[in-house]
Amino acid sequence: MVRDHPGSHWTLIGLCNILQKSARPDEVLSLLESSESCSIKSPGLVAARLRSLITLRCLPEARADFSRQLKDTDDPAVLAILFEFTPELFEGWQRTEMWLALEKSIDRAAAHRHWMSNFSLSALRLQLFLALRNYDAFLAAFDDVKDTRYFGVNEDNFLAVAAALRRPTFLDYGRPKVFGIGLSKTGTTSLAAALEELGFATVDWSNPLTNELMTDNDLHLFDAFTDTPTCQNFEKYYYMFPNAKFIYTVRRDDDWEKSWSKHFKRWYLLSDFQEIRKKLTEPDAFHFGRQYSDIYMSLYFNHKNFAEAFQVYDRRVRRFFEDKPSDRVLIFDIFAGDGWQKLCAFLGRDIPAAPFPWENRAPLDRTPGHMTADAPQ
Repeated sequence: MVRDHPGSHWTLIGLCNILQKSARPDEVLSLLESSESCSIKSPGLVAARLRSLITLRCLPEARADFSRQLKDTDDPAVLAILFEFTPELFEGWQRTEMWLALEKSIDRAAAHRHWMSNFSLSALRLQLFLALRNYDAFLAAFDDVKDTRYFGVNEDNFLAVAAALRRPTFLDYGRPKVFGIGLSKTGTTSLAAALEELGFATVDWSNPLTNELMTDNDLHLFDAFTDTPTCQNFEKYYYMFPNAKFIYTVRRDDDWEKSWSKHFKRWYLLSDFQEIRKKLTEPDAFHFGRQYSDIYMSLYFNHKNFAEAFQVYDRRVRRFFEDKPSDRVLIFDIFAGDGWQKLCAFLGRDIPAAPFPWENRAPLDRTPGHMTADAPQ
C-alpha cells in the first residue's frame, strides 16, 4: 500500500499521468487501488481512474464508478470532471439523464459552497445548458455572469457562443466558415491552434464546452471545425455553407500510418488493423458510443488497411474539389513547412507575431528516410 504524506496525492496523480502516457493503464488502476490517497477523491484521481478504465475498454466499470462519484460528491472540481467524461461514457437518453443528474448535483453543491466555488459551478451550469441545447437558459445564465475572465481558457468560447446565439439570424448559412478536412494525424491539432490564434472559435474533434464529438449542432455556434467528424461530411458542408473555406492538411502516407498505429497502441492498447475493426463492431468497445464507431468505420475500417483508407480518402477529397473554385480549398502540408504565410493568404488574415503552432509533437524518429524534426499531429 502506498502511504499518504502531505502532497502524496499530487505525486500519485503525476505517476498516473506518466503511466497513462506510457500505455500502462492497468498499472494506473493497481497504483490507485494500493494507495490510501484514493479516499481523497481528488479530481485528478477521479479522472485518472476513469481514463484508465476507458483505455482498457472497461466501459461498464467506468460508468459504475462515474455513478458512485456523482452520488457521493458535491465538489465542483469533481463535478466538472464527471461532466467532461459524460459524452465518452453515455449516449442517447442515458447521456441526457446524466446531464440532468449533474444539474441537480450542481444546485445542491451551490447551496453549501464559497462564492468562488459558486462561480465555477456557474460556468459548469452554462456548459450543461449548452449540452442540453437549452439556449434560452444559457443566455439568461450568461447575462448573470459579472466577469467572464473567471472562465479562464474557455472565456473566448463562451463569448463566441453567446454572440452566435444573439445574432439576428442565428441560422446564417451565408456566414463564412472554415473546415479543416485532413484526417487525424495530418496536423489537425496544429491547424486548430492556428485558427484559434487567428480569432476563429474552433471545434477540434469535440466541442470544447460540452466535450461531445462535433455534430451539426455546433455549426452555427462556432467558426471553424477540424478533424474526422468534419472529414466524414465535408461534401455536405461545402453545399450547406457557400462561403466556407476548406483546408486539406496532408502528410506522407507512410508517416501517417505509423503515427496512427502508435496512437491506437497508446490509447486503446491495440495495434492490429483487423483487430481494431473487429472491436469497433462490439458493444462498449470504445468511448463516445456509436458516433465514434460510425466515424472510424466509414473513414478507415471499411477498407483493407490504413494505407488503402488513406489513399481512398485522398482521392475522394481531390476529386471533389477538382472542378471547384480554387479560392475555396487549400492543400496545406505542415510537415513540409507550410505555415502562417500560406494560411493567412488563403483566409485573408494578417500574419500573427507568434510562431506557427506545432501541437502534439511526436518523439523524434531518426531512422533513415524519415523526418529529422519532431512532427506535429
